[in-house]
Amino acid sequence: MLNIGPAMDFKEKLSARQSKVTMQEIVTWVNNNQQRFDALMVCFFSESVRLSQNTAWPVGKIGEKQPQLLYKHLKKMLDNLDNPVHDAVVRNTLRTLQFIKIPKEHQGQAANKCFEYLSDHQYPVAFRIFSMSVLWNIGQEEPDLLPELALVIEEQLPFGTSGIKARGAKILKQIGKQKTKYSL
Repeated sequence: MLNIGPAMDFKEKLSARQSKVTMQEIVTWVNNNQQRFDALMVCFFSESVRLSQNTAWPVGKIGEKQPQLLYKHLKKMLDNLDNPVHDAVVRNTLRTLQFIKIPKEHQGQAANKCFEYLSDHQYPVAFRIFSMSVLWNIGQEEPDLLPELALVIEEQLPFGTSGIKARGAKILKQIGKQKTKYSL
C-alpha cells in the first residue's frame, strides 16, 4: 500500500520517476475516495510539467474505473485542454472523457475540442482516437452530431494510422446501424 501522508509526500511521490508500479500504487491509494482524488487533481492541474504529467496516468486509470470521481473536476479538465502543460494531460483527459456520460452543459465544449483534435493531423494519434469515442458517446444523446462525425472520420481514413482506421471503421459501422434504426 502506498504510504502517502501529508500533501508534500504525495507530491514528492508524483514528482519522482514515473512507473507503472507508482501509477498502480496511487490508483490503489485513491481507492474511490473523493478527497484523495481531489488532492490528486490539484497535482493534475499543477503548473509543474513533471508533476502534471506524472499525475495524468493515474487520473486516466481512475477515470476509467471510477468515473464518478471526475464530475466535480470536469469543467476545469475541459478548460485545461485549451492550455495544457503536457500532452499526457490532454491524452488522459480525453481517455477519461470516453468513459463518462458528459453532462449536457459540457457537451458542446467537449465536442468542439474533440472535433478540433480529430480534424487536425498534427495532433497525436491517441488524441484523435479518443476524440472519436467521445464524439460517438455525445452523439448518442445528440444524434444531429453523428453525420458531421461520420464526415470527419471518412476524411481521416485514407491517410490514418491503423489505430485511426480501426476506431474510425468501428464508429462508422455504429453510425450506419443508427441510421438504419431511425430510418425504419
